[in-house]
Amino acid sequence: MGSITDHDQLVAWVQSLDIPESTGSIARARNAVVRANSEEEGAAVVRGSVTSFVTGLKPQARDDVQNSTLLMQLAADKKFNPDTQREEWFKFYTDGLANLGWGRVSSLYQKYNPRNTNVTMDEVVLEVIAAVVGADSAVYKVTEKTFAALESNPKNQGALKLFDSTTTRDDIGTFQILPVMQDKDGNVVMVLTTVNASTTVQKGSFLFWSWSKTTAWMYRAAQQTVLNESVYSRVRESVIQKLGKNAEDFIDGLDI
Repeated sequence: MGSITDHDQLVAWVQSLDIPESTGSIARARNAVVRANSEEEGAAVVRGSVTSFVTGLKPQARDDVQNSTLLMQLAADKKFNPDTQREEWFKFYTDGLANLGWGRVSSLYQKYNPRNTNVTMDEVVLEVIAAVVGADSAVYKVTEKTFAALESNPKNQGALKLFDSTTTRDDIGTFQILPVMQDKDGNVVMVLTTVNASTTVQKGSFLFWSWSKTTAWMYRAAQQTVLNESVYSRVRESVIQKLGKNAEDFIDGLDI
């Protein structure tokens, strides 16, 4: 599917997306979403995604990342089962992000075997990200810091519960890890990392379960994509209106 370029058609497409209606009344303890007044490192759980922001990323860019990815996550979940239809789900998700101004990426999942099987899921995800941007990159380091805060900071337990409730079913976890930075030209760059994996059922969050040598498997897609701000700015308000109270229900800021 080619990206929609006509403004009226793009607005109509956003309005036509099938997503859950929300009243913003989900009863759970939640942190204030860190949006304005800060360009420091930050992170948030966005339903089934974890977004991490490198220092210097403008508040507007953070909002744009969270809102655009949440919209397509909700729409893709309505159309396809992310566990059993992972390729169809991811193609719909990435095609939709392309319509919103993100650079088009391959929708191909690949089976992944970690180099070290004596690891937890978060360590496997970091290995995947390192293969794209390097372990010395700022986006790798802020993702590593985010995982540590999710695991050990009690203030993030509500956000972790939100993540688990929307990503994990029995022994399968399907989620996105989205570290974001600005390049030297001011462009918003995201490492779009999507994971569909299974391992032996354990206590706690799937993100920190141990990799089982005998039963675990993982499919992943990981690549960099750049947001065309001029495209997204034309549809920004339509995305916000379409999301409605879903942003309140499904975006929870993290203390990192």
